[in-house]
Amino acid sequence: MKETFKYQLTTFIRYMGDAFIYPFLALYLRSIGLANSDVGKIMMIMPLVAIFINPIWSKFSKNINYNRIFIRILTVIEAIAVVILANIGANVWLIILVIFIIAVVGQPYYILFDSFTVMYAKQKNISYATIRIVGTLSYAITVIISGLVASYSYQLAFYIGAGLFVLTSLLITFIKPLDINVDDSLSHKPEPKELFRNKPYWRYVFVVTFTLTSMFIFDTYVSTFLKDIYLITEFQYGIIVSSYIFLELFLLILWNKIGKNVSNLFFYLLMIGSLVIRYGTYALSGVVNVPLGIIIAVTMLRSIPISVSIYMMMEMISKLVKPYNVTIATIIMGSIRSAFSTAFVLIGGYLTTNPENYKYWFLMGIGFTLLSLIFIDYKNSKTV
Repeated sequence: MKETFKYQLTTFIRYMGDAFIYPFLALYLRSIGLANSDVGKIMMIMPLVAIFINPIWSKFSKNINYNRIFIRILTVIEAIAVVILANIGANVWLIILVIFIIAVVGQPYYILFDSFTVMYAKQKNISYATIRIVGTLSYAITVIISGLVASYSYQLAFYIGAGLFVLTSLLITFIKPLDINVDDSLSHKPEPKELFRNKPYWRYVFVVTFTLTSMFIFDTYVSTFLKDIYLITEFQYGIIVSSYIFLELFLLILWNKIGKNVSNLFFYLLMIGSLVIRYGTYALSGVVNVPLGIIIAVTMLRSIPISVSIYMMMEMISKLVKPYNVTIATIIMGSIRSAFSTAFVLIGGYLTTNPENYKYWFLMGIGFTLLSLIFIDYKNSKTV
C-alpha cells in the first residue's frame, strides 16, 4: 500500500466518523429536551478545554513522530466517550462531563494529525491538499447518510461514528513514522520564543481568527436556526451540509489549479465577503420574510472560507515558521480560536434561546468577521 494512500484512507475514515456525530451534536442535545442556553453551556466545553489541553499535548510531543502515537490512543478514548454520550439521557452535568472527556481526547486530533501530515507532504514534495481533499469528499458523501440515520436514531448514528473512530486508530498504526533524519529540524524541540517574535505568523493568526474562527463560532447555531425558524429535519440538514461540502470540494480543486496565481489578499477578501453576505441574510430573516430557498443558497457560501482555509492554512504555517515549530504554531492558532469560541458560544446559547434573537447573533458575526480587515498585510499579500 502506497504511503500517501494510507494518509488518504485514514483521513477518509476519520471524516466519515465525524460526519455521523458532530454536525448533529447541537440537534441531538435539543432532541433530548435541552434549551439553547444549556446547549451553549455544553458546546462551550470543547473550545474551553482546547485552550488548555492543546498546549499540553504539544509539550508531550517531543518531536513530530510523537503525534502519531498520541492520536492512536486518543481516538479510541474519544470513541468510547461518544458511545457513553449516546446513553446518558438528558442529565446536563453528565453530558458536560462526557463532552469534557471528548474535548480532552478529540480536540487535539486534527492539530496533531495535520501537523504530521503536512510535514509528510513536504518531505514527499506533494500538496497537503491532495490528502485533505479526501476528507472533504468523505464528509460530503457521509453526511447525507448520517442525516438519514440521525433522523431515525441519534444513538445509532453515534455508534457508527464511534466504530469509525476505532478503525481510524487502527489505520494510523500502518502509517510509518517520518524519517526525522532527513531534516534535523524535525527532531529539534519547539522554540516558542522564536515563534512569538514571528510577526508575519501573528498577522496570519489573527486574520484566521476573525474569518475562519468567526465562521465556526457563529455557525454553532445555524442548525438550530434552520430548525427553529424554517422547521428543517435532520435529513434535510444533512442534504444542506452535503451540498455545501461538495461545493467546497469543487472550490478546493479550483484553488489547487489557480491558487498560485492569486494573491492571498483576494482569498482573504473572498472569505470576509462570503461571511458578511451569509450572516447578513440570516439576520435579515429576523426582520422580513426571507424564503428558505435564499437561505439555503447563501448557506452554500460556507464552502468558501473552508475551502480557502484548507488550501492556505497548513501551507502558510509551514512557510511562515520553521518545521520544528509547526505543531506548536498550529496549536497556538487553535487555542486562540478556542478562547474566542468559549466566550461567544456561551453567549449565543443564552441569546438564541429566544428565536427572535437569532438576528442579533448573526449581526455579531458580521462585526467579528470585519475585524480581520485590521490584520491583513496589504503590502505583502503574496501567494501561498
